[in-house]
Amino acid sequence: MATAPAPVLELVTLRITVSQEEALAKQAAPINNTLRKAPGFQHITWGFQAEDPTVLHWLIRWESLAHHEALIASPAYGPFVTLLTTFATPALIHSTVTVPPAAVVEWITVTLTADADHGSHVARAGALKDALHGVPGFKGIDSATVIENERAIVSLVGWDSVQAHDDWRSSQTPELTEKLLAVYQGKDVAAVSMWHVVVKGEAGPA
Repeated sequence: MATAPAPVLELVTLRITVSQEEALAKQAAPINNTLRKAPGFQHITWGFQAEDPTVLHWLIRWESLAHHEALIASPAYGPFVTLLTTFATPALIHSTVTVPPAAVVEWITVTLTADADHGSHVARAGALKDALHGVPGFKGIDSATVIENERAIVSLVGWDSVQAHDDWRSSQTPELTEKLLAVYQGKDVAAVSMWHVVVKGEAGPA
C-alpha cells in the first residue's frame, strides 16, 4: 500500500447484519479494546448513513498510515476483524481528508476519468468552499485524494442537519448550480457517490 503524509483518515463502511441498536452495542468491544488502545490512534467518529440505515460508518484518524498498517499486521487484528464480522461486512479507504466537527457529515466521492486534469478538478472543488461560506447550517469542508485510487477525491462537508443541506440545495442560484455541475457532472468525472453520516458518537484514545 502506498505511503501518505501524516495524519491519515480511515473511512470505513460497515454494512450491518443486525439492528442499529445491536450494532452500536457490538461495536463497543472492537473500538474500546483494539482501536482506542492502538499506537497512533487519534480519534473515531461513528454514525449511520441517512440514506441507508443498514450502513454504519467509522471515520478514524491515525497519526500516520504506517500506524494503521502496523495494527493490520499485529496479532490483535485477526480477533478485531472476527468481532466486526459478527455484526457487519466492512470495507475501507484512506485519505488525508479531515472531518469537520458537525452533527451530520456529507461524504462525497468523485472518481475522475483516466485523462482528467486532477489539479483543475481540485481547484474547481475548492471554489465550493467560498460558495458555502455563510450558508446556514454549514460547518466546514475538506477534500483530498483517496490513497488507494489517485483518480478518486473524497470530500467531507459538515452540516447541522440533513435538512440544512437540503435547504441550501433548494435555494441555489443558477451561478452556483453551474459550479456544482462542473465539479460533479463535468466531462472529466467518471462517477460520483454521496451520502450523509448522521453522527452518533466519537471517542479518543483509551
